[in-house]
Amino acid sequence: MPNTTVSERVVIAVDPHKASWTAAAVGSALAPLDTLRTPVSRQGYRQLRRFAARWPDAEWAIEGATGLGAPLATWLSGDGIEAVDVPAKLATRVRMLSTGHGRKNDDADAVSVGIAALTAPGLRSAAVEDAIITLRALVEHRDDTVRTPHSDDQPTARAAHRTAPRWGTPAARRRHRRAAAAHRAPAGDRASHPSAAGRRAHR
Repeated sequence: MPNTTVSERVVIAVDPHKASWTAAAVGSALAPLDTLRTPVSRQGYRQLRRFAARWPDAEWAIEGATGLGAPLATWLSGDGIEAVDVPAKLATRVRMLSTGHGRKNDDADAVSVGIAALTAPGLRSAAVEDAIITLRALVEHRDDTVRTPHSDDQPTARAAHRTAPRWGTPAARRRHRRAAAAHRAPAGDRASHPSAAGRRAHR
């Protein structure tokens, strides 16, 4: 039986890995009441729920609820259970303050997640984090869709820039102005144009 009082606050804190979950029931005294390790599977989830049932009013906390903890957060949410997301950096900082070193240990990691959940204000629920990620993905998809037509036109614009005439140099601008003036002048004027006379003299 758990050694808790009626008013004691308990957190079921989970340190998730690819193949296993390590859980610790952490009381308001910031000490572990019990720990459990289960596989990441439906069977492991049921074991975890039976473990947590010993503290009916316990809260849930998951380190990285949108990362390795996402399967557990999803199953809990499907059963109507809300969990808070404890950032990995926060759990690591708590572990270093509690133990005096940064060496990892699954049980100690889970306890650190519980201590963080009990003491850190403003932690987001895993459901809120999931909604934010979904919204961000939708916004990025919309931006990509809006940019796509312009991105398709970019190669054409670059090719046109490469093949466009370059009138940037003074000599090129002068040649362009002379050619335009000769094109606009009547035939007689073109014949008497100084540049035309000069060309006849050189022949």
